[in-house]
Amino acid sequence: MANRAIAGPAAIEAAAAPTYLRSMSLDGDMREKEAEADAPQKYHSTTDCRMFRFVFKLIATFALAVAVVLVVIDATRSIAADMVVMTPLAESWRALSAQTLASAEDFVRGGAGNGVWRALDAVLAMPGFAVFIVLALLAYAAGYRPRREKGLVSV
Repeated sequence: MANRAIAGPAAIEAAAAPTYLRSMSLDGDMREKEAEADAPQKYHSTTDCRMFRFVFKLIATFALAVAVVLVVIDATRSIAADMVVMTPLAESWRALSAQTLASAEDFVRGGAGNGVWRALDAVLAMPGFAVFIVLALLAYAAGYRPRREKGLVSV
């Protein structure tokens, strides 16, 4: 019996497809089927994970820098006043840019309602350095990858 060769563009596509994607239908046409769960994937997401970890660690670094600046400002005010001074985040934001604080309030109240603004107002009433330290810790935890210990053998 002679070998039958498949002619035409379907044969070229079938030959180019990986073997785990080829299947023969009853008609004799080559058709692609869905990749099986154990088949190798074309796209590997390691690069994306590294990128997201880098972004979270960068956010953590900036949040920590802002926290240090706010701690220095509060420490200077505490020394000048001879008592502990912890400036609320809303007061620091208002001193930096009152217009953006008002715009943020209007945006949140208009989009999410008064309940969300009350929750954000509670956060804004906290000391600014504490808010940014917590933000830095959360961002660092999101970008943290535990190191795998290699070469350890139990005896």
